[in-house]
Amino acid sequence: GFLKQRASKNVTMIIGHSSDVVPMIDMMWDLVHIDGGHAYEQAKSDYEACLPKLNPGAVVMFDDIHDPNVARFFDELPSESTTKCGNYGVMVHR
Repeated sequence: GFLKQRASKNVTMIIGHSSDVVPMIDMMWDLVHIDGGHAYEQAKSDYEACLPKLNPGAVVMFDDIHDPNVARFFDELPSESTTKCGNYGVMVHR
């Protein structure tokens, strides 16, 4: 697959619920891709689970921003740190 053939050795795909997986990871992040459930509470929970692991200037990408529940949560984030690009909402962590 992609990870074996093309991705760098610095990329690790971890599949699981953010509340279970994030606390097990002992490192800070510069890039997070959130592709979780589409309920408002799930989008918020995924984001909040990642917050303690974000370096200043980290980029957080929210998939499925067209979904009304995901969009509602995304729109609550500080507008000076966010933009929408196609199906993604992108935020820079300050």
